[in-house]
Amino acid sequence: MPNTDMDIDIESSLSDVTYTELKNVEINCPSMTPASNSQTLCNYTKAILNHDDSSSYDYSSDDVFIPKSPYESSDEYESSDEISNTPHTVRKQIFNTPSPPPQSAHMHNPNTPSPPPPHAVQSQISNTPSSPPHAVLTKNSNTPSPPPNALQTLEREQENTDQTNERTKTRKRLRNPKNWAKNIKKNKRNHGEAYVNSTGKDVQDRQVRDACTDKCRLKCKTKIDDETRQKVHKSYWNLGDINRQRDFLVKSMQPVIPKYSMIKPESTRTNNFAYYFDINHVKVKVCKLYFMNTVAVISTAQKKKTDEGFVDKDNRGGNPNAGRPRIHEDVKNFARKHIESFPIMDSHYCRARTERKYLQGDLNLTEMYRQYCIKCTEENKMQIKKHLYESIFNTEYNISFFTPKKDACCTCMNYENLNADEKIAQHENFNVHIQEKKRSRIEKDNDVKNSSEDTTVSCFDLQAVQTIPEGSRSDFFYKRRLSCYNFTIYDIKKKAGFSYFWHEGVARRGVNEIGSCILNYLKENPTNKIVFYSDNCPGQNKNKFIVALFMFCVRNLEIESITHKFFVVGHSQNEGDAMHALIERQKKRALKAGPLYVPTQLLPIISLAKKTGQPYTTKEMVDFYDIKSLVMKGDNFTINEDGAAVKWNDIHIIEIRKESPHLILYKNSFADENFKIINTRRRTRRQTEMSTLKPAYTQPPGVTAAKKKDLLSLCKTGAIPRPYWDFYNSLSTNERPTEEDSD
Repeated sequence: MPNTDMDIDIESSLSDVTYTELKNVEINCPSMTPASNSQTLCNYTKAILNHDDSSSYDYSSDDVFIPKSPYESSDEYESSDEISNTPHTVRKQIFNTPSPPPQSAHMHNPNTPSPPPPHAVQSQISNTPSSPPHAVLTKNSNTPSPPPNALQTLEREQENTDQTNERTKTRKRLRNPKNWAKNIKKNKRNHGEAYVNSTGKDVQDRQVRDACTDKCRLKCKTKIDDETRQKVHKSYWNLGDINRQRDFLVKSMQPVIPKYSMIKPESTRTNNFAYYFDINHVKVKVCKLYFMNTVAVISTAQKKKTDEGFVDKDNRGGNPNAGRPRIHEDVKNFARKHIESFPIMDSHYCRARTERKYLQGDLNLTEMYRQYCIKCTEENKMQIKKHLYESIFNTEYNISFFTPKKDACCTCMNYENLNADEKIAQHENFNVHIQEKKRSRIEKDNDVKNSSEDTTVSCFDLQAVQTIPEGSRSDFFYKRRLSCYNFTIYDIKKKAGFSYFWHEGVARRGVNEIGSCILNYLKENPTNKIVFYSDNCPGQNKNKFIVALFMFCVRNLEIESITHKFFVVGHSQNEGDAMHALIERQKKRALKAGPLYVPTQLLPIISLAKKTGQPYTTKEMVDFYDIKSLVMKGDNFTINEDGAAVKWNDIHIIEIRKESPHLILYKNSFADENFKIINTRRRTRRQTEMSTLKPAYTQPPGVTAAKKKDLLSLCKTGAIPRPYWDFYNSLSTNERPTEEDSD
């Protein structure tokens, strides 16, 4: 029995089709730079044309050529359907970034299979110098595996480039067509795998069928054994591309020209074909039944063949926008320009931990599109439909609309997103987090219910930034507006709210401003003992400067002790949030009557927000003190009396007492029984008196010149009535490079 362990060369069957115009092939990978793109193409073409050994084709096994293609379904390359469904660009920066040109939807003709190997792998043919096509072939076991080809090099370069390009976040997640159920089904069908069709019927995978019988004239069974036949079948279906599979079929089927023929008019007889498999680069002729049962297909391919010998492209699903009107890119760019014309603001809640930017809360997509239509009418521009405007906003920008809301806990959300094994590993830490949250709630309830009458229990927080002027006028949306700040303190036992209001032209929103509001509250509402609750914001609430303020107050005011307790991060919801919600609700009612033009119009809104019980006490802040000056050089805030380092992020309770105002008593957990102590005293300590506390500003910090210019332009256009012009003209300016306020 002859040796039938052979090599099957699928690629050599494609040689005439894929190698015709190699020099004109254009490889354009959008994620590669032009320089690397050009160099890769140059090296790739040189390796093929010069028969460089580095361009040899890849073998996925010892026996079968598996052609590689950058258009096969993989993580490195997207299908043409996926490329066509991807937005032309995603902004790397939110605003002030020119729109890049649209990427080409095709890197090169996806129907053109990969070029053949430059050298055929030499094989030995049964000790015969030249054998006829039907000769039995023997594999040369000493033939070394070819080195990686140029396409593999291209794929590796593309993969490395993709890993360095971090995916830009957008407002809504981008769709990933390769994970769609219909595309997974299509991919399985193209690879001959089992799948469930659209009607729910199970479709079996493609199998090698029975070979021809022993009566076959070509004796096919004696030329190729069953194992090699299976590899032919597997190699064919591993192509996974119907266009490349048809190329293989066409090159494996050659028409048979009869020596003699009698021409009959109106004859419907078609040509006969001879069928071949390339085994070790030698064509082995087989019968039609053997060929058809090996690859499991045969028809259609010849029908698609053109007069030039090529196979027509499979056009099914090639244009996902079929039947839709084409929108010119300039029209879309005008919509993008309109979106970018709205001023943005940072998140009030997690400015340092998020890349998302926010538009003013009085905006929404419907209002933005309405303004866009007005803009198009004014400038005589063609406008797009609302759904396309929303699609551009959601998929090309990572911006949203600012709405004040209670903070969400990142720890809890991250835990919920873990899988089962990860949850088991993190369960102990998560349980500690939850227990501490519960203890903080119990602690607050106990302070409210069980504290003595001379003890005040309050919570404080800075309300979300409000902007002035505010209203439904379209002029307001496109201009920088004045930021207003409202610091609230809520007495939980008395159900009394205190509001301290100012705008950015007077002061910023850092520790000096927050400390000045707290000092004002303690001076006007002195009690024997004070218990404060707040969040863990280090720039405003949880720092050595606020502690120094408490030490200053117990020395100079009739206060026996001040205790500051911090909610667990992410679970700082408290009674003050309801106060903020009432103020927002009252402001919406006021806006129905007309716009708000100056900050002072917000003061009565805050006072009247509470409809039952005692109205909120509102004060417009003018005097701010330099709270940071209370911390003197050399004061100790980092080492406790046990010699251990103090981790301020872990502290949950701080207490300052009148009998020892230089000592900081603290606990790292609500479950701790005993306080730890920090001694801040210096021997040369000079006590700071109330009269010596310095002002925070020698002159108001003012607003940026760009913001004042926008505000004055609203005055000139009549958007702001004349009675309010003096206020905006009186605003001072500064040289701050950004709009961000220091904390």
